[in-house]
Amino acid sequence: MKGSSSVLAWAEGLTVRPRPGGKILVSADGAQVLVDAEVLRVLEVFATPRTLAEGLERLAAAGPRDFTALSSLTHRLADSGMLTGDRLDGGPSSFDGARIHISMLDDVPRTWAFMSAIREIVTPSDVVVDVGTGTGVLAVAAALAGARHVYALEAARIAAAARAVFEANGLGHRITLIEGLSTKVTLPERATVLVAELIGDDPLDEGIIEVVCDARARHLTSDARCIPGALRVLGRPVVIPQDFAEAVVFTSDATSRWSSDYGMALSALVEFSRRKPLMISLSSQRARRWPTAGPELEFGSFDLTDVVSTEAKVRRTFEVTADAPYFGVLVYFESVLSRSISLSTAPGVSQDTNSWHSPLWLLGHDVKQGETVTVEFHYEDCKSCMQLERTSAFP
Repeated sequence: MKGSSSVLAWAEGLTVRPRPGGKILVSADGAQVLVDAEVLRVLEVFATPRTLAEGLERLAAAGPRDFTALSSLTHRLADSGMLTGDRLDGGPSSFDGARIHISMLDDVPRTWAFMSAIREIVTPSDVVVDVGTGTGVLAVAAALAGARHVYALEAARIAAAARAVFEANGLGHRITLIEGLSTKVTLPERATVLVAELIGDDPLDEGIIEVVCDARARHLTSDARCIPGALRVLGRPVVIPQDFAEAVVFTSDATSRWSSDYGMALSALVEFSRRKPLMISLSSQRARRWPTAGPELEFGSFDLTDVVSTEAKVRRTFEVTADAPYFGVLVYFESVLSRSISLSTAPGVSQDTNSWHSPLWLLGHDVKQGETVTVEFHYEDCKSCMQLERTSAFP
C-alpha cells in the first residue's frame, strides 16, 4: 500500500474500457483490474500528479458514504500499478526522478527561451533566486550571465544532481543550493531577480502564483524582476472528435452498441459522464486540427511583479460557432519571459518538442452553432476547475 506522501498519477499507457454490468476494465503495462464505474472519479483526480493524501482529500468531498468506496478503489489502483510515481522511489511522475527532467531538457526551445531571458535581464550586480531549480540548468545560466550570486532552491531529491552540475561547471562557489520548499526556507539575503519555471500542464497547478507572492514578500527586493514576468491563461473552445470522446466518456452511440451486444440497458452510463466536467491532459499538437467552436477566451492575466490574489474566478460568455456533439475547452498559456522573449503552448504555435501537455475540459454534449454558452473558470488552492452553462438554447 502506498504511503500518504506518495505522488500518484496515471501509469503510462493506461487504458479504460467499459465492460458488461457497468464495470470498467483498467489496464496498464500488461496488468488489469475490473472495477466499478466510480473508478472514473478516482482517475479524474489523479489525472494530475498529486500525493495520495491530497487525492483522498479531494475524493472526500463526495461525502462519507461514497468516500469509503472511492478510497478503496484508489488503493487498489495504486497497489496494482494503475497509479504510479512514488516520490520515495523517484517514479515517473515525481520531480525526484529523471524522467520529467528529461522531457524538459529535450524541450530545447523552452530551455533556450528561459536561458535567453536570463541573459537579457541578469546583470553582474544581481542576486538571483531560482525556485524549483531541478537539474540546475537555469541556475547555471544565471551564474554564467554574470549574477553576483545565485540561490538555487529545490525540495525534491533531484537536488543532489543539481549540486553535481554546479560543481562540474566550476560554479559551486557562486551557486548556493538550498534544499526545501521556497515557502519554508529563508535566504541569507534578498534577491533582485526571481527565476520561477513553475508553469504546469495546467498552467497554475504548480503554484506559481502562490510561490511568487510569497517570494516577493520574503525573498525579493521591492524592485526585483521576475522570469517569467507575466502569464496569461487562455482557452480555445473546440469540437471534440467522436472517436476521441468515446475513449474517455460514455457516449450515446457507444452505450447503444453495448446494449445490443450484451442484451442489457446501459444508457444510464451516459448520465454518469454528464454529471460534472472531466479534465484530461493531451498534447496540444494532437488537438491542432480540431475545429474551433468559439473565440479564444482569456481566463487570467497575471503580472507576476505585482500579483496579490491567489484566486481567480472568471466567466466568459460567447456564441458557439460550430455544432459540437462533444464540446470542450483546450487550455494553454502565453508567458512573457522578458521584453523580447515569450513562450506559448497554443495549438499551432508550440513546437513538436513542447514538453507541456494541455488540459482539455470536456464540458458539454450536443452544443449547437448559434447557441450562447457561458464558461466559468475557477482557480483556488493550486487547482483549476471549469464549468459550462447554457445561457440560451438554439432556436
